[in-house]
Amino acid sequence: MNPDWLLYFSILCFIVAFVAYLFGSEDTYKLNTSYVQFCREVMKWTGPILVAHGVKYYPSITVRYNKKSPKMGVYIPSTNSIVIYLKSHEGNLSEICSTVLHEIKHHIQSKKDPEFRKLLNYNKYGYYNYRIEREARDFENTYSKQCLSDLCKMGIIVKK
Repeated sequence: MNPDWLLYFSILCFIVAFVAYLFGSEDTYKLNTSYVQFCREVMKWTGPILVAHGVKYYPSITVRYNKKSPKMGVYIPSTNSIVIYLKSHEGNLSEICSTVLHEIKHHIQSKKDPEFRKLLNYNKYGYYNYRIEREARDFENTYSKQCLSDLCKMGIIVKK
């Protein structure tokens, strides 16, 4: 067997797998309620997680329909509130769910991380690789599929 052929075949398999990953179909969902109620249900779903972290209450949540923002959502620690910008998501329920979960993690951090307020200076430290943002992305990646699955079981959304 020619070793060069094996190397080329391996590279081809890697490229095909990578392209399939990039263009793979993401699950899509149909909403059976309002966007506001969907966001509230995602937040309610995190109740046991909040309790496990010793957080006693949910943040308030506001859904903005009217303005597109470069942000998907924001957590405001001074008012314990989350704002979700729907136009930034273009109706993608998976993204909306991930954003709510991301901002819920910031709520947990604000209550449990004594350095949280110091860490809000994104201009000084940057955004993407910043510790609190990495933790929030890990949180949303860990829980979003289970949350969407549970919301399907509850009839809040339906998988297309």
